[in-house]
Amino acid sequence: MPDRDHTTPATARPLVGPPRSPPAPDAPPAATVAPAPSPPITGMVTFLSSRRRDGPWQVPPHLRVANIMGTVELDLRQALVSPGDTTIEILTVFGTVEVIVPPGVSVDCDGDAVVGTFELHADHTVTGAGASAPGAPKLRVTGRAYMGSVSVRVRGPDERLLARIGRSLGLRG
Repeated sequence: MPDRDHTTPATARPLVGPPRSPPAPDAPPAATVAPAPSPPITGMVTFLSSRRRDGPWQVPPHLRVANIMGTVELDLRQALVSPGDTTIEILTVFGTVEVIVPPGVSVDCDGDAVVGTFELHADHTVTGAGASAPGAPKLRVTGRAYMGSVSVRVRGPDERLLARIGRSLGLRG
C-alpha cells in the first residue's frame, strides 16, 4: 500500500475568509489544521412532565426536543439566538410542544404528524410574521408528532395581555 502524504497542499484555502498566499519557498511546511467542530446539538427530554423555557435564554444552533406524554413550551421572544440558521428538531408522542416566535423572524415549519398536528400559526395582520427583514434570524422547525401536536406561533411581546384585555371588554371572541 503506498504511503500517503497527509500535509495540507499549498493551494488549500479556508472555506471562509480570504485565500491564503502561497508559502515562501524557504518557509517550513504548514502544520495540518483540524477542521472546526460543528456546533453541538443540545437537547431536552420530557416524559410525563412539562418543561417551559422563557425569558432570556441562549438557544443553541441545533436544539432537539423529545417529548413523551408531556408538554413543552419554548418561548423565543426574549431568547438569545445564534446568528445564522437555528434548527429545532421535535419528536413528540402523545404530547404537546408549543414554540412561540417573535415577529420578524423567518420561520420554516416542516414536520410530519400521525394522528396529530404539526403547524405554523401566524396572524399576518397583528404580528407581521411574513415580513421578516433581510438578515433577520432564521428558524427551522422540523420533526414528527405521533398522536400529539406541535404548534409554532408568531406572537408579539404583549399579545397575551392584549388578548385578555380584549376578551374582558368583549372585543374578541
